[in-house]
Amino acid sequence: MERVAQDLAQRTKPQQEEQLLGLMNALLHRCYQLSTSSGSDVQQSLRAALEEVSRMCFATRPPDAKGGGAAGASGGGSGGGRAAAPAASSAKVQASISDLKAAFEAELAPQTATDFPTQIEPFIARLRRWKNVFQRRVDSMPEERNLELLSRHLMDLHESEVDVPGQYLMAVATEPSPDRHVKIERFGACVRVVRRHSVASRGLTLHGNDGKQYRFVLETSVNAVCQRQEERSAQLCRLFNASFLSAHPEARRRRLALHVPVLVPTGQHTRLVSDNVPLCSLSEALERHCEAQGGAMDDPLVAFRRLCTLPVGASREEATAARRAAYVEVCRQVPVTCLSSFIGGSIASPAELFAFKKRFAETLGIASVVSHALVVGARRPQNLSFSWTSGAVVHGHMRPLVSSRGLLECDEAVPFRLTRNMTAFLGPTGVQGALFGGMAATVAALQSNDELLDVYLHAVIRDELSIWAASHSRSSSASAASSARAAAAAAAAAAAGGGAASAAAAGAAAGQRAAAAGASPAAAAAAASAAATAATAAAAAAAAPPPAAPGTPGTPGTPGSPAVRAAASPAGAAGAASPAGGPSAATAAAAAPADSPGAVAAIHEFDLVEWRLHESVRLVFGRLKPPRAPGVVDGVAAHVHALLRLAQSEAALSQMVSSWHAWF
Repeated sequence: MERVAQDLAQRTKPQQEEQLLGLMNALLHRCYQLSTSSGSDVQQSLRAALEEVSRMCFATRPPDAKGGGAAGASGGGSGGGRAAAPAASSAKVQASISDLKAAFEAELAPQTATDFPTQIEPFIARLRRWKNVFQRRVDSMPEERNLELLSRHLMDLHESEVDVPGQYLMAVATEPSPDRHVKIERFGACVRVVRRHSVASRGLTLHGNDGKQYRFVLETSVNAVCQRQEERSAQLCRLFNASFLSAHPEARRRRLALHVPVLVPTGQHTRLVSDNVPLCSLSEALERHCEAQGGAMDDPLVAFRRLCTLPVGASREEATAARRAAYVEVCRQVPVTCLSSFIGGSIASPAELFAFKKRFAETLGIASVVSHALVVGARRPQNLSFSWTSGAVVHGHMRPLVSSRGLLECDEAVPFRLTRNMTAFLGPTGVQGALFGGMAATVAALQSNDELLDVYLHAVIRDELSIWAASHSRSSSASAASSARAAAAAAAAAAAGGGAASAAAAGAAAGQRAAAAGASPAAAAAAASAAATAATAAAAAAAAPPPAAPGTPGTPGTPGSPAVRAAASPAGAAGAASPAGGPSAATAAAAAPADSPGAVAAIHEFDLVEWRLHESVRLVFGRLKPPRAPGVVDGVAAHVHALLRLAQSEAALSQMVSSWHAWF
């Protein structure tokens, strides 16, 4: 099994051109999230990302490092400089992209480009041009590859004892039966090249010992944290299907169920995703329309950014009015019939089209309710797919959003995606009929057992918030480390002549500075304790007899002394809250006495996580069951009607980020 996972991760990776195309799209997506104010500068994080891309793919080195070993030797003498770049002989550029090296370094590599853009709009234009270059390279590649050329081990695998992935995930209400699981008979001889939204993956076919074929897509370069988030969301959706939707009469009558793909991690950044049902995303309809008009899918997006660009210092009212005017103008460029023409041209008879629309509306309703309740944001056209065989809607990349306050809440203007083209495709009867009925049945099913829903939400959301708190604590502690070190050093210097009272005051000041720098309560308490300890040591060192040889390493008060080293080190300044500074702040506080500041801070942080958990669950229940207005008989119907009105509101859609493609 380990050899199979290793070959899947290493032998079936996308080629260099496919990876570069995905990186260009990722950078463009980050740029589209930025403000549209005129004069916006290119962020340093974007420059750093491009530097890493050019170094890894094109072996680009800074101009001062191209001289060879002399430059590296002169740069290493400072002790704090960056490591010397690798020699040209050790850097390898693949032959398929070697002809692009000079042009890429001249235009898009920050290390060597002479006219690298400093403003965001010219930077976006250059990224789009290079995206088209890599797109043409990728389009010319074959759509299938032979498995024997990629991995001989997978090709020779026959009648193995390895289970077909995903069978344990399907056993929700019952215990799995490993003896009855289907085994892998062999791998298919052809490996499909799957390109969705400019992200390349590999499609594999597994032949089981039951005579059936199981199709999977191998995704690479997937963030490990995002993998775990989507796995937890998928498990929660399976619990919803088994415990609520299948038990509620109205939901069962409509055959409502969330489509949950099988997600099987095969490595830290790779996973297998079931691909048994042919899916098509909404973005393909928009892309098809733009190509027919001789443009690209990003053209309306760029036009929207250009139209709503305002000078720096514009008021909030002016920005809102500009975005709405830009939204109306772009809607004139993108007709409301794009989706209807795209789907209607592929379905033969009116009866099949009616059944397709009905199933599309019902499954869109259940997916919209769940994504709104769990605060699944970023519902871009790329993340919303439908099945050509049944019309069922599938939400991809379902990850709950955690706000800056550590709660499951979202600041998006619309609750879910229901744009002009979707409304025109379903029609008034589809929106007020099948879509409304599916949403109402889903809300009623989830409200049928509050106790069980509360248990499920606490079990899943606890992990989400715990991981968020841990990552937030690490990042805040890292940003506060320098402030804490400076505070500790100042405390040691100030307390050298003031004794214990000055040490305590200096420690409190260090904790306040660390908290102001963004550290967590436990990290601030650890910084205060470390600063007070360092200050006490410095005060004791100052009271000791003067040394015979000042400046000798190890002498109290000199740069080599333990007291000053403890005050200046990250572990001594930021305590265990530093990512590489030993145990965590909570662990250090737990080992401290019960009345120490560290223990009190750890208890406070634990209580804060619990409060965030209960508050997030309360917010989820509030989105599913809002307080009933006076005089309203059916609260579910009124709630669904309010959500539908808000989702179709022009004022709300115009305030969405440009990458959301609200005009489609």
